[in-house]
Amino acid sequence: MNSNVDNGVVNKKICHFCGQLVNKVNINRHILSCPLNPQRNEECQLACDKCRKVFNRRDNLKRYLNTCQEINILKKIPCTYPNCSLIFRSRIDLIQHLHSHNPSAVQQVCTKEFANWKEFEEWKDREEHNTFSYYAKKCGEKANTDYYYCEKDGLSKPHCKTGQRKTCKKVAKGTIKKDKHCISLMIVETKDSGTIHLKYYPTHSHELNKRDIIHHPLTNATYKYIDQQIAQNQSAQQIQRNVAKNAINLETEVRKEHKEFFVSTKLISERARVKTKSSQCHSDDAKSVMYLTQKLLKDDPNLVLVYKPFGGPCEIGPEGIDDLPNQNDLFMYGFQTEEQRKLMVQGCKNILVVDETHGTNQYDFQLLNMVIVDENRKGWPVGHFVSSESDENTLKFFFEAISTKCPDLEINCVITDDDPKLINAIEAGFGKKICHLLCKWHLSRTFRKQLREKGPSNLVEEMYLGLKVMVDTKNSNDFQNYCEAFIAKYETLAPDFVS
Repeated sequence: MNSNVDNGVVNKKICHFCGQLVNKVNINRHILSCPLNPQRNEECQLACDKCRKVFNRRDNLKRYLNTCQEINILKKIPCTYPNCSLIFRSRIDLIQHLHSHNPSAVQQVCTKEFANWKEFEEWKDREEHNTFSYYAKKCGEKANTDYYYCEKDGLSKPHCKTGQRKTCKKVAKGTIKKDKHCISLMIVETKDSGTIHLKYYPTHSHELNKRDIIHHPLTNATYKYIDQQIAQNQSAQQIQRNVAKNAINLETEVRKEHKEFFVSTKLISERARVKTKSSQCHSDDAKSVMYLTQKLLKDDPNLVLVYKPFGGPCEIGPEGIDDLPNQNDLFMYGFQTEEQRKLMVQGCKNILVVDETHGTNQYDFQLLNMVIVDENRKGWPVGHFVSSESDENTLKFFFEAISTKCPDLEINCVITDDDPKLINAIEAGFGKKICHLLCKWHLSRTFRKQLREKGPSNLVEEMYLGLKVMVDTKNSNDFQNYCEAFIAKYETLAPDFVS
């Protein structure tokens, strides 16, 4: 204790004029403004521009300006009653004054008790919906008390320090504030027990109009519903429709009163973008993938089949990936859940569909998906592979990893597009020949492309219909007959295509 006192004294100096102990840092400023100093610097005297009260320090003057009556008189609330020039310090004083003018024009204060904050928010949402109003919380908190004011209260000044807009752009729906004071407010006090005490002044100083709901923010319940829809990968347009349907109350006759009907797809898309960005493990995509892989492996060690980070060695996958010629610039990521693995073993007894998709990300990495078809002819994804390269030597390692995880897998038939690299990679990865079918959609697209390039323009549609008949036939003898007839008919008319 004595040491602390001694240290405090050492850090101070004595003013030779008044004898006051002052911190070393402030001693020079104190001497210049000391009242007993005969050579006192009068320029240090700072005065309020309105009341001319003098201060020695600039910070004291700045603090006083917030409470100066001559300045704050402009901030006081004028009486809204006609021909009354009185001004008041608070809305409560104004409400009591208005009640003396016309008691019937001012509703009685309403007090309510709520068990918790959630109950209060639900009541607040209903009250705002019924009165076409919105109460915004004032920044800050005082003694566990929150103040909510009507959104129309205040000045419609531009949100810039200079008071002048940098551009002429304005919000199309306009501003909600009308440069007037509104006496309606909510005073919410949180008790130590967790209960909520509300004092509600419902009287407004303006007309309540249902057209104002376009300015009101959505409720927390609506935002929660939108987040749930985003988590289900619904489109912004579909979420917009679902929000409107979810907001309809069977007891409400006028449906246009719901502010949820004004939810824009832009708001939904921006909220989805923010949630996606916040869910990333790291701002750097490479590190984000690494952290995500570590998290997935903790939950399921068998989830990730192949992981070869860009510029690094292969961390998960079959041997031989690091021996690829372009391994320094190669990225590979393949995964399959345990449920997908079981579904694949069952579905491959019928057929397995393998398809590759381009343009799914900013890095132009290819996405390969494996899908099985159930007894109801519905497709179910059973494996995914993302890679910076999609050649046969790279893809085979993904199928080899699947073969290692599913040693009892038996594939009856595989459907791919007309690119031979897929079936070659599948057979190389599983180490055996597999029955192969071409995808009809890809085959039709290739026929049309080749006909436009090599066939006569006047015979393109005719030849395409003939090819389509051959593809659709289910009898091998009929197919052979159609094929021979097609060649015989167009061998001389379209030699480039037939050859």
